[in-house]
Amino acid sequence: MAGTITSANSQIFLGVATIFPVAQQIQGYAAEDIFDTDDVELAEVAMGLDGKQASGWIPHNTKWRITLMANSPSIAFFDAWINAQDALQDVYTETGIVLLKGPGRKYAMGNGTLTRGKVMPDAKKTLQPVTYEITWESVRPAPV
Repeated sequence: MAGTITSANSQIFLGVATIFPVAQQIQGYAAEDIFDTDDVELAEVAMGLDGKQASGWIPHNTKWRITLMANSPSIAFFDAWINAQDALQDVYTETGIVLLKGPGRKYAMGNGTLTRGKVMPDAKKTLQPVTYEITWESVRPAPV
């Protein structure tokens, strides 16, 4: 039997060396947009003048954005991470696990760097969701 495409029962765990050495479960996802990733370049391809194609593997990283409701308790996790980096004037790297129970997949994410973040929610009729971007060195899928 094939799994479902449900994302409501997903779980995300993130840990930042020395700040949060034990991975924290992220909570308070945005209703319409939990996370997304960019496509990655997996190979370089060139065509020679003789019409023969050559290709090769290239290293790649993955940009991953997570969106949280403005009242998410996990915003404190990102605030602490940003404040620690600002105080250090350097970066802390992160590890993560995404568990997608519906399709029965998990993703181990390694050597992440917080590359963008919304440090304050936009205030409209209600406070708007906030998004953080992490650039991962590796994202490895596996069955659960």
